[in-house]
Amino acid sequence: MARSAREERRNDPRMLCSDLVTVRWVDASGRCRQEVAILEDISTHGVCLQLESEVPAGTAVEVVAGNVLFRGKAQYSQCDSVGRYIGVQMDQGFRWELEAFRPGHLFDPRTLLPGRPPGASRH
Repeated sequence: MARSAREERRNDPRMLCSDLVTVRWVDASGRCRQEVAILEDISTHGVCLQLESEVPAGTAVEVVAGNVLFRGKAQYSQCDSVGRYIGVQMDQGFRWELEAFRPGHLFDPRTLLPGRPPGASRH
């Protein structure tokens, strides 16, 4: 997904990943919804998900990843030629830790920066 049109707002390092997760939310009509989504990237306090349904910005969501439950709020919702995406900021008290949930595919793009060892901060 092209992120150049959006300013990067996460303070935490973003890890590219891929895995299937379950997303739950209540839609505008009050109906409980649930859908399997593709986890696109993850950071300590947020995730980007690709899914079929529209989930408007501001919607409270739950993300079930493996045996871990994250609660948060959709910060953006956008659609492109590939699919629909939502960015979820996790609520206070929820955070991703590798020891609790490791996505099936996980890559730290900071390892591609010349002269930076894996795990080194960007700042």
